[in-house]
Amino acid sequence: VTLFRTFGSKEALIAEALRSRASAHTAPAALPADPQDPERELTLWAAAHLAELGASRALIRQAMSDMAERPDVAPCVASGWSAADAELRRYLVRLVECGFVEAPRPVTGPTLARYD
Repeated sequence: VTLFRTFGSKEALIAEALRSRASAHTAPAALPADPQDPERELTLWAAAHLAELGASRALIRQAMSDMAERPDVAPCVASGWSAADAELRRYLVRLVECGFVEAPRPVTGPTLARYD
């Protein structure tokens, strides 16, 4: 009865459980502000995220199977991985600024759609 009063329905309870679980994993492992060894730094960072994906596989499967029924939960579930994407993009900019890699050249002609 208390759960029903708090959440109103089983669907709302499940949605809140998914949001809660997802929000616990929104802080990506930080990449260094001053890159020293990009291969090592990126390898450790990717391994940490791979471990997190493995630990979250049940949540990922459940969220994907319920996506049609609960589309409002998708942004919550994806927030941790969106934060990781943003962290990686910032690091890649720092790699260019520090001279570890060349800046990408502008693409001309037909291209695939970008997903920003």
